[in-house]
Amino acid sequence: MLSQKTRTWVLTADRAKAKTFEWLPKTNFLKEISSFEESDVRKHERDLKADRPGHGNNPSSRYSVEDKSSYKQQASQNFLKDVAELLCKKEALSAYDKLVVIAQKEVYQTIRDNLTPIAQNKITLHHAKDLTYMPQQELSDYYNKHMK
Repeated sequence: MLSQKTRTWVLTADRAKAKTFEWLPKTNFLKEISSFEESDVRKHERDLKADRPGHGNNPSSRYSVEDKSSYKQQASQNFLKDVAELLCKKEALSAYDKLVVIAQKEVYQTIRDNLTPIAQNKITLHHAKDLTYMPQQELSDYYNKHMK
């Protein structure tokens, strides 16, 4: 009888960037699967505001539409929800058995809260750091040393 190989995915994420990796135990290496970036989160608030409905340079305009959260915060929330949605779709396809999330607490909570209960149960470790900037080889070494 053949034993099924456990597939572990590692997600690194911040408010504007996320990468998914598959852990390859035979080579002790993280293979990048996908990378996502949300450019609006990196823009200045004034640049985002100017492009939104209810804001403009019309002198006859006497009001503007304001949200309680900033446009950057909203762009970040939408981005993290999209990341969670992708993880749910991949979980439904049985793409991974375990999920390790490397992200600051607030980013992790947003992603986790937008996962299905089944996908949430596959999270085996949360490491509260921002390692999205780390090159793939260094991240593999870090994972081997600190999180295996």
